[in-house]
Amino acid sequence: MRLFLTVLLLSAWTPILAQEPAKKAGEESTPHLEADDPLLRHAALRALAERGPAAKDALESVLPLLRDAKPWVRLEAGRTIVAIGAGKPQVRFLVQRLLVANIPLEQVLCVALADVGAPAVKPLVKLLAAEKPLHRRKALGALAYFGRHGAPAIPRLLELMDDRRAAIKRLAAEALRRLGPWAEEYVPELIDALKLGSPQVKFTAARMLAQVGPAASEAVPALKETALSATSAGVKSAAAAALLSIDIQPRKELHPALLDATLVKNKAAPAVFRVKLETTKGDIVLRVTRAWAPHGADRFWQMLRIGFFDNVAFFRVLNGFVAQFGLHGDSRVNGVWRDRTIPDDPPNKPNLLGTIAFAKTNDPNSRATQLFFNLGNNGALDKQGFAPIGEIESGLAVAQALFSGYGDPPGGPDQRAIASMGNEYLARRFPKLDYVKRAILIKTTDVPASNAANDNDKKDKKK
Repeated sequence: MRLFLTVLLLSAWTPILAQEPAKKAGEESTPHLEADDPLLRHAALRALAERGPAAKDALESVLPLLRDAKPWVRLEAGRTIVAIGAGKPQVRFLVQRLLVANIPLEQVLCVALADVGAPAVKPLVKLLAAEKPLHRRKALGALAYFGRHGAPAIPRLLELMDDRRAAIKRLAAEALRRLGPWAEEYVPELIDALKLGSPQVKFTAARMLAQVGPAASEAVPALKETALSATSAGVKSAAAAALLSIDIQPRKELHPALLDATLVKNKAAPAVFRVKLETTKGDIVLRVTRAWAPHGADRFWQMLRIGFFDNVAFFRVLNGFVAQFGLHGDSRVNGVWRDRTIPDDPPNKPNLLGTIAFAKTNDPNSRATQLFFNLGNNGALDKQGFAPIGEIESGLAVAQALFSGYGDPPGGPDQRAIASMGNEYLARRFPKLDYVKRAILIKTTDVPASNAANDNDKKDKKK
């Protein structure tokens, strides 16, 4: 009975907390963080997270809950810190908690530290020399999240590629791969790695030089020598790919937030907004209703405002099922945004023909940048937690006509390859795919929801 009453209290309390003015976030929610009932602590954290940076005054009260006895409260505390935004004064404490965190909380703390940016890099680089392999592993995992701010760790990461522990080598290679697009300042170190390193180090250095692209032109002689003299076929191939990458035209200038997700303004989307997708098959107009899935609608709105979906491929189109898109054409952007996940929304609307939802994995809170149109009535997706954020207002026939001839792997595009090589991979291997040429926010009007998906469904039934 006590648990039942607590849950009832929670369901009423959370909205009340969430609706208080942002300026009162610290003084109104902080007392509940010290409640004896963990459910109330959890509710208070969620209320603060909803306010985001406006709850900055409560941050110091949230930090101790990273030591809470309940792991799910600790995890929610980490998510709340990400939502509010930590700063340099919190770095030391966050690093200490990172070293003892379980895997779900570790991933959240990595994001929190990455959001701090450059001030968090130095203590993590220092940990790369720690005696305990676990501490080195945690630091390596965190640095992989940092994007451009993590570049100063590159020289030390290259040294760790020669560590005797296979796990450390693997994590160092992954961190370097994700920092590669920002390695321009460290091209001399990468050249030295090509000349003196082990085959694995040479392979990693060549891949990073490929990510740097034309700015790594001084590495061309060393890459040519490596391509000719290396005994490993993998190293030869990586060196050849780097030479091709350096020889291409400079990349189109991108919105700064595409390469540094911390620049995205954490603002709520309008209650209703409309989007025009100009695709290679024609125009598709979407109507997004925030109440259907607030976290998803906010993320979609934020991504649209920085041009994320321009020149993005519909890489997975399965007739009568889905048309999926949202992996960027520039591998640097995919590296930045891959782990920028959002909390789950409950499915408030069914996955009917013409609705649009974020893709996700089986893990909780795994939605990031990929979305899909429902090309059929996919009720099974409701039970799996896929939450539609809106519907196609016009252009359903365009969505149904998107090229679907490749299917899923092994015959179709591989998502990991798209993430690491971008549109260059798709253009070379899957030239018939359709693309979003441009995504445009259009003026929202006060007309009632069109229920286009339901209308289309009724038309199909009449046929």
